[in-house]
Amino acid sequence: ANNINMGSVTGNGNYTANTTITISAIANSGYRFVQWNDGNTDNPRTVTVTQDTAFTAEFTVSQTLFYVFVTANQTGMGTVFGSGDYAKDTTITIGAIANSNYRFVQWNDGITQNPRTIKVTQDSIFTAEFAVATPGMYHVSLTVNSATMGSVAGSGDYGVNTIATIGAIANTGYRFVQWNDGNTENPRAITVTQDTSFIATLEPIIYNVSLNSNDTVRGITNGSGDYVAFSVVTITATPNAGYRFVGWSDNNKDSMRAITITQNLAFVAIFGIEDMYYVYAAPQNSTMGNVTGSDDYHKRNNAENSPIFKREYAANSIASIVATPNADYRFVQWDDGNTDNPREFTVTGDSIFTAIFESTVGITNISSSAISVYPNPVTDNIHIVLPENVVHAVFTLYDMQGKVLIRKEVSDRDAVSVSNLANGIYIYNVGTEKEKRQGKIVKQ
Repeated sequence: ANNINMGSVTGNGNYTANTTITISAIANSGYRFVQWNDGNTDNPRTVTVTQDTAFTAEFTVSQTLFYVFVTANQTGMGTVFGSGDYAKDTTITIGAIANSNYRFVQWNDGITQNPRTIKVTQDSIFTAEFAVATPGMYHVSLTVNSATMGSVAGSGDYGVNTIATIGAIANTGYRFVQWNDGNTENPRAITVTQDTSFIATLEPIIYNVSLNSNDTVRGITNGSGDYVAFSVVTITATPNAGYRFVGWSDNNKDSMRAITITQNLAFVAIFGIEDMYYVYAAPQNSTMGNVTGSDDYHKRNNAENSPIFKREYAANSIASIVATPNADYRFVQWDDGNTDNPREFTVTGDSIFTAIFESTVGITNISSSAISVYPNPVTDNIHIVLPENVVHAVFTLYDMQGKVLIRKEVSDRDAVSVSNLANGIYIYNVGTEKEKRQGKIVKQ
């Protein structure tokens, strides 16, 4: 062995020429075998004895240790802790404690979290930067759990009992969760009574992609699941023998397609019989209405009052579809611009139609305030006007089931894009420190 304290070997001895023997290296606790002196890493290892031979087993420490050095920019201003030797990938805590009349500002890498946890991957030096504390002033230190997800605003020195506003700004595809003390307000007003540190926790926005087949006997889909916002996901529709892929429920005809995830999505893969054509018609929003065939047969066979119409026809057959709105809604048009209802056509190929409805109920505000939200209806961007002397607010948009679709900090006359949302009715909320405005808004 290269070091008898690290391990031992077996296999020494006198052997007859051309004998095949086994040699082994046995590492002691805290050490590991690396290789033999000729570079061979087999252990145990078989060798054929053809001459006098010497092998050295090379051992090393089983864990690589790195040194973390924690220091202060001025020794009289404060103390630090966390220095030491650590195994690779160990998670440790380092911290800085300011002396009287001084305050901790940040670490040399710009991180203001104190204490903070780090993962040891190499020898490292962390310097705690202290500064003279201004009499009657306290420091509010803000950081975020991941700089790739967003940033924070509001760090600084404040007079005692001053009201400070702090906020977390999530990057696109991420959302604010909470502060390290469990508070979920964002932005948030705090009364400054001492040096304080806050960590904003952000996380990726997750959307669900739901894929179904119109008939699992005819074909299957692949790609359903939960995905991080703005992921590009490939979904596929694969017909079984004797059947063919017609298209997706949104009229896309690609059996394999890439989609960018910006909201929850649901698609139905439509499969047909090889020598028949398929007619599929559905409402854009099933809460607004349904689609059936115009004759009694089609209505009777619209399975379990489903809002969707689907049937196969021989070439050149005549098909007819009807869009029927629910209470408080009306039919507008089919997705190809046709306004006939009922609509009759000659079947010459696979067809997919979407019925578009709209509300007939006037859109009214739930509450009123000095906050203004326009236009209503909206096509691309919602604009927010805040009261005088109000700098920031939080805008939240919900669907009719109460799910949060958009949440972001806004300033006066900011624009919030809703171009990626489906047409329909949504609930908005704009909140400041003093007031809140809620209302319904129509996307069209």
